[in-house]
Amino acid sequence: MEDFEKLRNIGAREISKHTHIALNKIQYILDRNYKELKDNATTHGLLQILEREYHISLKQWEDEYKEFWKSYDSEDEEIGPLVNFKVTHEVIKPNSKTGMILSVFLVVFLSVGFFTYRNFTMVEDSEEVAESQKTESQVQEEKLKDSENETLNEDDLSNLGKENNATNVTAVLETTNSLDASASTPINVLPKDSNEETLNVEVKKVSIVPLSNVWVGIVYLDSRKRASFMTENAFDVDLGRPQTIVTGHGMLEVDVSGEKSAFNSANKMFFVVDKEGNFTQVTQGQYDVATRGLGW
Repeated sequence: MEDFEKLRNIGAREISKHTHIALNKIQYILDRNYKELKDNATTHGLLQILEREYHISLKQWEDEYKEFWKSYDSEDEEIGPLVNFKVTHEVIKPNSKTGMILSVFLVVFLSVGFFTYRNFTMVEDSEEVAESQKTESQVQEEKLKDSENETLNEDDLSNLGKENNATNVTAVLETTNSLDASASTPINVLPKDSNEETLNVEVKKVSIVPLSNVWVGIVYLDSRKRASFMTENAFDVDLGRPQTIVTGHGMLEVDVSGEKSAFNSANKMFFVVDKEGNFTQVTQGQYDVATRGLGW
């Protein structure tokens, strides 16, 4: 593998500076540490970047990588020692003398409880009878008071009806006079303004449309977490989270709310979404500043 040896001669640190791939990822590739490269899509994307930047072929390395994961058996991991617990129990022989004492105590306790319950029940029944008699007398007194109140209310209503009739006659006369006085007065009603303001909110949508299969690396700036994937289909950019985006090549289109911008470059492209949701194409230097070294 002359191409692979070429990479090893260059060194992991120099490759990381040139490609902006994480140093530990480069070291895993050079050391053939397949076990640490668990994400197949990410690893494939890294290999594509190396092949493009250094004009080499790493197909044999990738075949060995795939073969390793086919034959790798996670069940071969070391299993911790098992701990066996032995449960012992002791048979206690009952003491006949102790049992007799407990039986006598139990009988006495139950007898006391029974007599206490009977006395309490009798007292409670007598209290309920007295309460019932008291309640019946109160009900009779309340009925007598209600009948007296009804008689008084009928007299009051009769007097109130007479007063209301006199008041209503006076009110009708006053209303009639008022209407006659105002009948000749014109009433001008100003129409209400029916114009209503309409608030138009423009929702911005940004999509990246690759013209061929492309590797995409994203760094979310709010959580300092990274994500990557390979795609040949259009994907929407989440404008609600500040982030940086790098693509493996620049043969793609950027669709901003229906307005498309086409690019045709073999080099990587860099984009930034700021806290206000603005989507901007940036240079590699601006990308490095935004990610603060947490790039690909």
